[in-house]
Amino acid sequence: SLATVTGFENCKLTTITNEYFMNTAITSIEIPDKVTSIGNYAFSYCSDLTSIEIPASVESIGNGAFRISSNLLLLVFGY
Repeated sequence: SLATVTGFENCKLTTITNEYFMNTAITSIEIPDKVTSIGNYAFSYCSDLTSIEIPASVESIGNGAFRISSNLLLLVFGY
């Protein structure tokens, strides 16, 4: 099972693609500052997701990116 997502420090990821984490057991994530876009439904149906930190580098967030992520309590933009 997936919980807190870590280990992005040296990652070259620039896009979180459509439906990438959709319907997973992810609980929290700090998106790396190299990421510039979050795809459609990337975190949708993540009922365990409670916090996400999105850096200022993210220029676009797709449709329904957090759809039905009903336990999301903390959403931080531009850290």
